Amino acid sequence: MFTITPAVFAGLPAHKPRILIVSLRDLGDALLAAALGPAVRFLRPDAETWLLTFRRNASIIEGVPGIDGVITVEDKPNLPDLLSDLRYLWNRFEWSVCTLTSDRAFYYGFAAGRKQVMHETQDRLRRNLISDLIPLDDSAHQLDRIAALLAPIARETGKSSVPEVHPYAPYSALSAEDSQWCRESPFVVLHMSGKYSDKDVAREVWRAVAKCVVAEGFRIAFTGGGSEKEEVQIKDATSEQPPESWRNFSGKLTFGRTGALLRKASLYVGVDTSATHVALPSDSKRSLSSAQGRFPDGAPRLVEGIGTTATSRCSSVRTA
Repeated sequence: MFTITPAVFAGLPAHKPRILIVSLRDLGDALLAAALGPAVRFLRPDAETWLLTFRRNASIIEGVPGIDGVITVEDKPNLPDLLSDLRYLWNRFEWSVCTLTSDRAFYYGFAAGRKQVMHETQDRLRRNLISDLIPLDDSAHQLDRIAALLAPIARETGKSSVPEVHPYAPYSALSAEDSQWCRESPFVVLHMSGKYSDKDVAREVWRAVAKCVVAEGFRIAFTGGGSEKEEVQIKDATSEQPPESWRNFSGKLTFGRTGALLRKASLYVGVDTSATHVALPSDSKRSLSSAQGRFPDGAPRLVEGIGTTATSRCSSVRTA
């Protein structure tokens, strides 16, 4: 898989039919949209599958199966740049699958695909120009909602249904040193900070979580973006823990290597942020995420079941 701009993509020879998945929002949306890749490959093994997303999102697709390449665009292009992108992509895909109904998803999807599919909308222009509109089931899981967009492709290939869609975590091999650390003894991943401060959890909660994890015989792997704020949080959370009981990976791992780390972890605990989107489809045994600065009920026993000992000592952990 490789990442290119529309201008570079326009110069590539087309040896196979191409199908484009369009996801122009946040990191988590791009990762969920990429989950369509294996399903598209099942339906159309003769075709290449590409993902169009913002440049800032491309790194979270690292190692995700079923995606042959990623086309990146700017978050807020000026009009000449937008028109240039649309010209480079014009009709270069057999299908464009728009996982969102936003204006720019519509522009790119309509321009790139000779046939297009998106969810139903009341917008008259979209209803007139998009070749296939799929009813939006608000009660369905988000993965099921976007999987439904593949129905026209399934019908076209004579398939009676769309294959079940599963999310995939990005993956890239850890360094030899990091792999060795992971093998030494079981560990829990803590991710304490996100993009929005309203999702932060109180420091005393993280101190209690760290204390509980170490008391149960697990080490701690801290992940994050490497910001000064996160360094302060890690220092505070480990203030009462021996140095050998934890390791700071914050700012040192790509999304792919974060995915590899999570596959080896016994548990992930974090705020609602991009790392949590990576954790949920990974092979870690359990994941626990906070919302609006609060962990869900049951957080006081968050490491229960991942070791051989119940965690009555974790009762001191409180929600924020």
